[in-house]
Amino acid sequence: MLKPRKKITKKEIKKDPVLERVATTYGFFQKKQKLLTRLGIGTVACVLLLFIWNNQKERTKKDSSSLMTKALVAWQTGDIDNAQLHFESLADEYKGTQNGKSALYWLGVMDYDSGEKESAKSYLKQFVKKSSIDILLPNAYNLLANISLDENEIDDAHSYFKKSVKYGSVNNTTELYKLNLAEFYLSQDKKDEAEQIITSVLESKDLSSAIKNKAEELAGRMKS
Repeated sequence: MLKPRKKITKKEIKKDPVLERVATTYGFFQKKQKLLTRLGIGTVACVLLLFIWNNQKERTKKDSSSLMTKALVAWQTGDIDNAQLHFESLADEYKGTQNGKSALYWLGVMDYDSGEKESAKSYLKQFVKKSSIDILLPNAYNLLANISLDENEIDDAHSYFKKSVKYGSVNNTTELYKLNLAEFYLSQDKKDEAEQIITSVLESKDLSSAIKNKAEELAGRMKS
């Protein structure tokens, strides 16, 4: 016959340290049950929101990439109107994405090519301000330098040409932008600065024929 379970009194619990710890822990969970439940729900909610945010971010990235592809194809095939429409949509609707920021560059290039220098300047300035290290930065600064020259803003042009050289190393076009800077120095009658750049470029290894020809052309202009 089973013996009836002995009832443990509070006094016995206090005498037994193990029982006392168990009782204390149980009491804590009883008191904190609602709080722990809320914390658990809060944690689940945070994880769920993070999951939704990541999914939305991936979808936005995918959609912006698809639109960028359409814009570039339209531009390369000469469909300027549709290209501009797509680039403008990217800049407006996906401004927080890399594609949205890059769209500002392409809008600037299109306006520059069509002679809309003020609009091009605005787009390109926005691009260089918002973009991080990017293969498009050197040419963006180079175009801004050319626009500044047209507007007789010599100091701005000088600054932009130097920045195009700085970021030219990103896509191995440093020599090209160095020669543009050298050409600027020649236009300002700064032959010593121009000669230093041209000499360093001609001493570089594995120059493309286009870069070498331009360097030699500038060297010839310097002697005339």
